Amino acid sequence: MTKRNALCNISLIVPLGLFWLQSGQEEATPAQQPVLTEENPIEQMDWMAGTWKGPMWGGVFEAHYGTPTDGRVLGHSRLWRDEKESYFEFEVFEVRDGVAHVQPYPGGKRATGLRLTEHTETKAVFENPDKDYPTRMVYERVGADRLTITLTDPHGGTPKRESFELTLE
Repeated sequence: MTKRNALCNISLIVPLGLFWLQSGQEEATPAQQPVLTEENPIEQMDWMAGTWKGPMWGGVFEAHYGTPTDGRVLGHSRLWRDEKESYFEFEVFEVRDGVAHVQPYPGGKRATGLRLTEHTETKAVFENPDKDYPTRMVYERVGADRLTITLTDPHGGTPKRESFELTLE
């Protein structure tokens, strides 16, 4: 492990812990959303676990996802350009009030959450038609060492579409 990676990992432990504690304190999804009638699908998202990297936005995008623990998956990602961090985001995948969702924190600031609308053994689709771009986020394990994250806005008609093609480190 390089010195930079060791420092980055240590510097994320405290913020991730704080986001984990905060995530249960605020409602992230509208009350009208459906309640789960099956087992917690977040507990089945172990296929995302690992460190993933790929070229994006003129640099190297790096995403880390933990294994499901206590019904929650914690993630963080960042963009490296010229060996400097130019973007970061935290994500909390969990079930709250019977609704499975992802709560993003781009730049460390809470954004509008998206609810889980579809899931399989290797794919999770999160949507919120009332959110700014993206209104749809798809996480899909497309191979033994490949993860694709696709951001779109099929609800609001935003033509923008971004796809992150990541490889397991």
